[in-house]
Amino acid sequence: MKKLRLFIIFLMMSYMCFSQNLKPIVQQIKTDKRFCFSIEQSRFIAKKLQINIYQDSIIDRLTIENKRWQSLLFKKDSIDISFTKKVHNLELINENKNEALNLLNESLKTKDKEIKRGKFHKLLLGSGLLIMTGILITK
Repeated sequence: MKKLRLFIIFLMMSYMCFSQNLKPIVQQIKTDKRFCFSIEQSRFIAKKLQINIYQDSIIDRLTIENKRWQSLLFKKDSIDISFTKKVHNLELINENKNEALNLLNESLKTKDKEIKRGKFHKLLLGSGLLIMTGILITK
């Protein structure tokens, strides 16, 4: 932005400076002073004006592009922030799932132990019943 201001100041200075190099003919018409330039001087002035108009259009286009790039940068930064939040949330979800899996594995281990104990108790009960029926039958 500072560069643009300096550029505009230099342009304004060039408007003032080129008329000092050219010495126009001053004519008095009624109460007004009129400045008359030769054809070469008027061509020189026209070229300078066209260059300045072209530079002004470039300045306008560059300011528009600068604003567009700033808005794109702002959008990019906001997208980056939202993605970092999403990554953090996904990491928390992953940690919670890992904890849930660990708890399920522990509960499966305890269930397996209970099932093995149940099978052992059934085996003892069945063998005890067989022995008891065998003793009862023999008596």
